[in-house]
Amino acid sequence: MEIQKNGKTAKFDGPYYVILLMMKIPSGFPFPKVGSGEAEVNIVPVDFIVDSICYLSRFPDEIRGGVFHLTDPRPHKVFELVQIFAERLGKKFNYFHISPEKLKRLMSPKFVQKIVGMPVQLIDYFDHQVHYDSKKAVSILSRGYIECPDVLEYVDVMIDFLIKNRKKVARQGLA
Repeated sequence: MEIQKNGKTAKFDGPYYVILLMMKIPSGFPFPKVGSGEAEVNIVPVDFIVDSICYLSRFPDEIRGGVFHLTDPRPHKVFELVQIFAERLGKKFNYFHISPEKLKRLMSPKFVQKIVGMPVQLIDYFDHQVHYDSKKAVSILSRGYIECPDVLEYVDVMIDFLIKNRKKVARQGLA
């Protein structure tokens, strides 16, 4: 999978916003823990999605009328990933709790979003309490030995790619 091999992505978004923000903030500084921190995060490589769609399409009778969540069957929690990103960046933060609503109000001015480097719309995902049931997809995909990799298997590669390409990101912005 490309993202696992070299971290390459066509679009820096989602977790990359958090990683970039962490790169800006020195260790020891405050960092927000948005909401409960217990919301599940589904980070999946695009290669997994493409392989899964191609494989599932081989079974038209089995998939007809079905819903197949191509998600991580063992998703990590938001705050767990935040701590992992910080650890992998060699950072230690003083986490403080803030509600998504309060953080959205604080980040609503465009100049604040520009300074932080994160759109205010992203805040909702930090406390988005939803669980995707991937059992149907896993059942069929396992026949083809297709499995969603754990983000911990390639998080260092993602961070390395971001670090190597952050000047490009700074010039062009996240998109």
